[in-house]
Amino acid sequence: MNEPSGSDDFYHSCGTQIYQSDNYCPECGAALDDHGTQSAGRPPENQHPAPRDGTGSGSDWEKPSREPRRTGPGAPGSMRGKEPGWRPIATGIGLAVLSIILLLAFTLLSVPLVGLLQLSTGAALIVGAAFGQYFGFFGLAVGYLRRTRRFGWADIREYLGLRVPSLKELGVVILGYFGIIVLAIVVSTIIALLGTEPASNESANQLTQSAGTDPVLIAGVFALMFLVIGPCEEILYRGVIQNRIRERFDVVPGIVAASIIFASVHVVALGSTDPVAVATTISILSVTALVLGAVYEYTGNLVVPWLLHSLHNSILISLAFFGPQQAGSVLFAPVRFVIGLL
Repeated sequence: MNEPSGSDDFYHSCGTQIYQSDNYCPECGAALDDHGTQSAGRPPENQHPAPRDGTGSGSDWEKPSREPRRTGPGAPGSMRGKEPGWRPIATGIGLAVLSIILLLAFTLLSVPLVGLLQLSTGAALIVGAAFGQYFGFFGLAVGYLRRTRRFGWADIREYLGLRVPSLKELGVVILGYFGIIVLAIVVSTIIALLGTEPASNESANQLTQSAGTDPVLIAGVFALMFLVIGPCEEILYRGVIQNRIRERFDVVPGIVAASIIFASVHVVALGSTDPVAVATTISILSVTALVLGAVYEYTGNLVVPWLLHSLHNSILISLAFFGPQQAGSVLFAPVRFVIGLL
């Protein structure tokens, strides 16, 4: 234990120099009595002592400066110098390819259940997609974090950034949605000028066609977007792959690389063998993925890109179900909602 250096200063049990006028230890925050020993109580949470040099606001305590979203696993560049650059890229590609294999495998495994329940074609596709997504994407992501990274459940939640979104974060969802729309208009204009046509998503087309006009199946498709596809794809591509790449490189490379991987795996769902059409669709999906990755980095909350992804998919599905005019009403529903709150 260090000895006091003068009549007016003491050393607290944590080894920090304190003064008789201090009410709290500036290092550990413990409340102090007149002799510099710890007493009951602590300072207000999320606050630090004001500087002794007179540069503070004059109050005893000031709010801390904003800290980086992560300082441990998942922090930008935290793995730099500890592994070769190819490893996180290979991990991301490997997880993406494996997810598609598992998606197809577990979708096929759901066939006996579909037959047992005697479901219609539309219901069978919804159930099969749910099985494949939860086991092929969600299960793979959690399994990787648990087995390979050796994370506990609390570590996984912190690593991914899972929490109930704030009002500000819900606003980011809406702004991100319109950001996707603006970028889609720009990309569509460029595609039109080049005279190319994107490849259609046959999986989505089959899903909407099988649902037909059945309101229960239509509701099931939208539930699939919000409760299955949104969270399952985001936990794998943003929560695991983007985080994994940013650990070795940085934020921007993580967003870009994960977006390219995310868009590229959709090639299995496209109904075209024209390389130009396929490349055009992959480019469009990459732009959408960039926005998803950016809002994730901005908020640090995986629920935000989950909601944005689900909202965007639902708008596209509504176009298929109801046509451009009715879907347009859905498109601007968030705007009307916000205006109604003002």
